[in-house]
Amino acid sequence: MSRSIETVEVESGRFVTRRVGEGAVIFAGVLHLPASIRPDPLSAGEAWTCQIVNTAAGQRMRLATRPRPAPAEDVAWGGDDLCGSLRAPVWRSYADETGDDQGAVACAFDVRMVSAFAESNGWSFVGVWKAPAGANPPAEWVDVGDRGAMTPIDSPTAKSRAGMAVPQLLRDLCVWPDGRGVLHTLPVSTPAAARERSLVSMLQVVLGQGHLSSQGRRLLELNLPWLAPAMEQHYAERDADFRKFLGDMADEGLLQPERAYTQPEMQQREDAGKRATLAMVVDQRVSEIKDLAAAVFPGGAAAAGASQPGVAMQFSIDGGVTWQHAHEGIRVSLRDTPVPGEDMPGQLDFNFTHEGLITDLWVTRDQQLDHNIATAAKEYCEVAGDLVGDLVDLREQIQAHEDTGEAGSAVPRPGG
Repeated sequence: MSRSIETVEVESGRFVTRRVGEGAVIFAGVLHLPASIRPDPLSAGEAWTCQIVNTAAGQRMRLATRPRPAPAEDVAWGGDDLCGSLRAPVWRSYADETGDDQGAVACAFDVRMVSAFAESNGWSFVGVWKAPAGANPPAEWVDVGDRGAMTPIDSPTAKSRAGMAVPQLLRDLCVWPDGRGVLHTLPVSTPAAARERSLVSMLQVVLGQGHLSSQGRRLLELNLPWLAPAMEQHYAERDADFRKFLGDMADEGLLQPERAYTQPEMQQREDAGKRATLAMVVDQRVSEIKDLAAAVFPGGAAAAGASQPGVAMQFSIDGGVTWQHAHEGIRVSLRDTPVPGEDMPGQLDFNFTHEGLITDLWVTRDQQLDHNIATAAKEYCEVAGDLVGDLVDLREQIQAHEDTGEAGSAVPRPGG
């Protein structure tokens, strides 16, 4: 073979193909290489390519290295993750390779790789092949076996892939085998880039807590010198809810560097994400209630009770015959409430606090009453203001009729 091309056998793997127009086909998946081969995906001197070879026993996949035609340009556009690589105009196909004693080369194209499984020398990869007219690209899903033997398979996931970008196929689908065949998701960033993003997120958490220790500052200046000058001021001014949310994410372990995850690990991360999001929603709701309380009682709840002894809440469950004090407020739920546009009835929750009324509408999506699709909050002074406003409007209408001599005309009643 010409141009100093060296081939490397693939030990195992799996990939998916996607046609993207103008004859281009994207390959994406995982490949496990011999332990003696350690690719440097950002090497300035060599490019990695994939070859699909037609043999007597069927098609086989192998990798090859070749001198990089334009090192500076390729490395600059390649970026540090597969997402950036796919958007870069650096992809080359090679139509002039005739093959060797193993078989004829059906297609050859550049690939980009990031480390996924260090213990089995497994790599996430993407590649782009510009198929010539009349070419027959491989099946959508392919398993790669011993010595690169390719076997078409049915889709390994029941999830719809419609609308999923290629990096999402790798990062979100738990269908990619490690060296032992255990299925994982795949990382799409280089380990260095993943560590850097994790460090930036953790730094935001520290700054959100209002301080940066001398040790943390040294760590920042050492690892992210380009970020150090403006980082502290910028993130110290970020929204408090966002900073708190990042802190909850860190507590749940969701800010660690990206890696390959098994299905149980993915489920744990999903559950942790839901907990962090729920904590953020609860914090926001508590903050809203406190703001309402501060607006109605500027001196605080204790001061309000001392200066306004008449402020109290009572409720009756016998039509007003007897009344009980509600020291902590009242919560009323209307179950089986018809909701326009929903297949199942919902639930209306009325939360009467000492400052105002909060109304929540819950509907069923994945689980029973798991989605709050609408919330309204109104202070009691606003309710009173609305009623007084109706009376003012009525007085103005009466006055207008009297001024024009039309006192006998019908005057609309509130709500009539």
